[in-house]
Amino acid sequence: MTPMKKMEQLQDRVDKTNKKVLEKRKQLLSPTPEQLDMQIRFSSCGGGLLLVAGGFIHIVYHTRSAAISLYITGCLMLLNAGILKIKKSKS
Repeated sequence: MTPMKKMEQLQDRVDKTNKKVLEKRKQLLSPTPEQLDMQIRFSSCGGGLLLVAGGFIHIVYHTRSAAISLYITGCLMLLNAGILKIKKSKS
């Protein structure tokens, strides 16, 4: 067997192994349905709590800057929950 043929065979084996490894990595990185449910619950509950906390701080302490930052963070968490819910329904 020529050295060129050996190199080609070796490269083919390396390519097959790389493909298997990349497929396995992709499979491991995608969240399971249970993990996706937990992320959705965490984001929606956390977002709701931050909105309530922002309202409380705004009413009791009359500090707008702290309340606004809590409102924004809460809204972003609720938006994240919505995006995850859409992602879950597509899969």
